Amino acid sequence: MVSDSHQRVLSLAQDNSHVPVLLLYGERGCGLESLAEKIAKTWIAGEKDPETINLERSVDFLRVEPQGASSWIHTQAIRPTKARRATVESEFGDSEKPGNQGETLSVLEFLRTRPLIAPCKVVLVSRPDRLQPRAANSFLKLLEEIQPYGRIVLATYDIGRVLSTIRSRALCISVATGRTSVEIPDHLAIFGKTPGDYEFIAQHDDVYGKLNDLLNHLETQSPLFALRAAEICRNLGETLAKDTGESIRDGHVRILEAIGNWLSARNPIDWESAHQVSKSAGLIMSNANAASVYDLLLGSILTRNSRN
Repeated sequence: MVSDSHQRVLSLAQDNSHVPVLLLYGERGCGLESLAEKIAKTWIAGEKDPETINLERSVDFLRVEPQGASSWIHTQAIRPTKARRATVESEFGDSEKPGNQGETLSVLEFLRTRPLIAPCKVVLVSRPDRLQPRAANSFLKLLEEIQPYGRIVLATYDIGRVLSTIRSRALCISVATGRTSVEIPDHLAIFGKTPGDYEFIAQHDDVYGKLNDLLNHLETQSPLFALRAAEICRNLGETLAKDTGESIRDGHVRILEAIGNWLSARNPIDWESAHQVSKSAGLIMSNANAASVYDLLLGSILTRNSRN
């Protein structure tokens, strides 16, 4: 079933007007990825039924998403490196593109040629907030020179981290979060804020249950317990990543987000702790050592608790 919010966006994609770049954003649980794929299928299908389109088998579709433990979208995903350009030009010439050489085409290479079968070529970029600075600059230039047959759909849960210059060159659409019938205990609900959060927590209640026990235990511990607490949080983040198939850093960010929600619910005016959690998440995503980040954060919280 397609929600009203999704149907309005799909109607826009089905419109004959040329909207080359769509940027979808919303909270977890709103179905951004599935909606982005439906838009891609709609664009590629043309007069056909979009449901008959297999994106991964389409030569006119390219998916770009964060890679590696750091969960970054690297520059080579947007434009070819000098070494790759030299190889392509020597083997295929300036006007040709490489075939299946065991490497994924960059967006620039992909959009250099016209579509082979579909009415247009479509690029789906998951989490453009994870574009490395150089990659973001290359992507911005690409958006300024996109060909008439090119279409790009971006999907992010963190619109604030997408470059404003990229946002200005896309039609930005907020996707509403649907309702959920998932019920979870109050002591676990404290870790979430949206229906998508609650569904995720329900699927991984064992991890969040252990995190709840740890955070409650902190209230009676001295700052010396920070090292042990950091080890527990690191293990929970790694477990979450393993269970979900996400990167380890994404698992740690989810744990830090849960800690932030827990602290906010317990003490809504404790802005200092909220700022520290946000800073810690930024450090994790910038490849900082997870154990050190947890140790610093939890040591600060325990020190503050001991003073109260």
